[in-house]
Amino acid sequence: MQFLTLLSLVAGLVASADAVSPKPHIAPRVHAQKQYLAPASVARLEAAQPASSQFKDLIIQGIVTRSAVDSANRTVYDDSISFTFIDPNSNSSTACNDDFQGTAETTSFPTGWVPCNNNLKLMDDFYWQFTSYTSLTLFTIELMHGYIPAGSNQAVIVRSENKTISLTCADVNHVDGCYSNQTIPVKITSAIA
Repeated sequence: MQFLTLLSLVAGLVASADAVSPKPHIAPRVHAQKQYLAPASVARLEAAQPASSQFKDLIIQGIVTRSAVDSANRTVYDDSISFTFIDPNSNSSTACNDDFQGTAETTSFPTGWVPCNNNLKLMDDFYWQFTSYTSLTLFTIELMHGYIPAGSNQAVIVRSENKTISLTCADVNHVDGCYSNQTIPVKITSAIA
């Protein structure tokens, strides 16, 4: 019975049409349809006990943001973010990316949980969200990962702290990308197991 309850929680993470926020513009993903977290799943994590020291930090690697600029009128028309999300607790990782629209004065960045490419693995779901956004070079990000450990029938869902990210840019217009060459550890603050 507990397995069915946990399975339904994970299924809610994957298949719920009940989105946390309006659908942002997303770059195409390999054979996977964009899904959103169910508010009930997020609420359960918010109510969860703080994560114990048994969990290792999540990792962000190779983070890059870019802007495509219209050279005729200097209007920013397409911003993007991409990074590798690594969870050493499940020995898995995936690519995360998103495109979002803006102008020189404003950016319509995603405001809800955005799914990453889950590499078409069942029960291995990675999500991220901006929790604050100043620019392509300064923002706060939060991570979430749901998976079933090998040899287990019990789902694990972990959620991170809000992590401030500051990036260095190759050029003033961010066309060549803003990036961090560092491996960025992100502490887990809550977990359901």
